[in-house]
Amino acid sequence: MKIMSAMVAVALGILNSLPALAEDIVVGPIRISGVWAMDLPPQSAMVLMTLTNTGDVTDNLIGISSDVAETCDLHAIFEAGGKPTMVALSAVELQPGKSVSLSADSLHVMLEGVRRPLAGGAVLPLTLEFAVAGKTTIAAPVETRQP
Repeated sequence: MKIMSAMVAVALGILNSLPALAEDIVVGPIRISGVWAMDLPPQSAMVLMTLTNTGDVTDNLIGISSDVAETCDLHAIFEAGGKPTMVALSAVELQPGKSVSLSADSLHVMLEGVRRPLAGGAVLPLTLEFAVAGKTTIAAPVETRQP
C-alpha cells in the first residue's frame, strides 16, 4: 500500500509540473480559454485564445515566451491601403468584465523561429505574463483546422 501511495504521489507531482492544457486556465482574475495553435510552415506558429478579465481592475498581457521559438510577439492586423498589415504590440489591455479574442484576423500571438516541427496533436508550451495577475504557463494544442 505504501508503494502505491508513493507512486500516486509521484504521478501527481509530475502532472502538476506540466503546463496547464487547453482547458480554461485561471490566473488571478484572468480566465484563458479556447487556446490552440496553428502551424505556419516553415518555422512559425500562431496561437489563438480568449482572455477574460473577471476582476475589477484593468490588467495587461505584457509578455509571452516559449522555449520552442526564438521570438513570441503579440500582433494586430489592420487594413492599410486596402491590404492587411501586421504590427507588433507591446501589450494587450484587458478591461474589467471584458473579453479579448486573439484570432487569426485580428490580435494574435505569433511565434517565429520555431525550433521543432509542429504536427497536429503536438503541444506548444507558452508562458503568459500579465502586469497584475502575474505569470502562468499554458499548453496550446497544435491543430490542423483553419481559424
